[in-house]
Amino acid sequence: MGKISDSLTAAYGVSAGAKEKPSAAVFTFNTSKELEKMRIGFAVSEMLSHQLAKSGKFQLLERTELNRVLGELKLSLSGVTEQEDAISAGKLARADMLVMGSVEKMGKSYHVNARLVNAETGEVVATAYESLPISAFEEEAKDYVVMVPKTQTIGIYFLGSYRVMAKVPSTTNTYPPGWVTYITTNPERSKVMLPGFGIRYAPFEHFLIDVAYMNSAASKRTGNRESDNAFCAGPYTSNFSMFRAVAGPKGRLFDGFSYSLGVGATVVSISRSGQASYTTPTALAGFEFRPQQRLGLAVSVGYDFVTKTAMGNQWGAGDAYFKITRLPHFYLEPSLALYF
Repeated sequence: MGKISDSLTAAYGVSAGAKEKPSAAVFTFNTSKELEKMRIGFAVSEMLSHQLAKSGKFQLLERTELNRVLGELKLSLSGVTEQEDAISAGKLARADMLVMGSVEKMGKSYHVNARLVNAETGEVVATAYESLPISAFEEEAKDYVVMVPKTQTIGIYFLGSYRVMAKVPSTTNTYPPGWVTYITTNPERSKVMLPGFGIRYAPFEHFLIDVAYMNSAASKRTGNRESDNAFCAGPYTSNFSMFRAVAGPKGRLFDGFSYSLGVGATVVSISRSGQASYTTPTALAGFEFRPQQRLGLAVSVGYDFVTKTAMGNQWGAGDAYFKITRLPHFYLEPSLALYF
């Protein structure tokens, strides 16, 4: 904003009737609806205000005073789109000069147009223009802009769902003479980390919809089998896939930290050594830290109200089925998200 500040200051200095240190009111710059959600116009006005104050050529009105005046006129800083409204507000605030303008995003740059207006006569005393690369502008304006809007927010995340399998009792069965005459299943209380991905969508500021898919990708060892026939001994393995959808409130805890609470359902499928398919009601509580506006690190705790034991049939054991594994009710889920 230094270029615009220098241009406006220099032009005012040589204008007719210039005062030594006039009072000036800086209004939020006009933008499109999309940029307004990101507070780009506000960011430009703040950065330009700092530059003008730094020049020492203007006495800037406090934003609180300007807001008070606009409140009397039933306007807001972001709602001053007409020069006539700005002039009315400037006169009421006893400003000598008004700084206003517009900003738009085109290609890889932000284009800023500014003008200095005499509050008494409405005359445009000076104009200035500056084109700023998007990355440079957003870095300079990071304390003012909202890169991720509070509504219509979309987050894509990657997760790892950590689960300690529920304990399943051992099962012993005896069969008629044949390939297998004695089998003992002795499932372990195994631990699995299920990778997955999901989408978070906030249609409103304090409401979140969370949809995720998890899949073990490779078989997980979930038990052992023993037999008097060595051919039938070995481990039990299971594949897991889940689809979860929850929705509920979200809010801010303190700077950089937020929470979310959701209820919904999870569709579970267990295959390979044992099979089970079912749908369970689910509750999910998440806590997230945003080191940057677009980046989120979260830990969630989930609870599935229903779990079912996966049953398997050993070759040579006829119609007998064995208890292979069962998912736990509780699970822990870290995730990494990118927001837009």
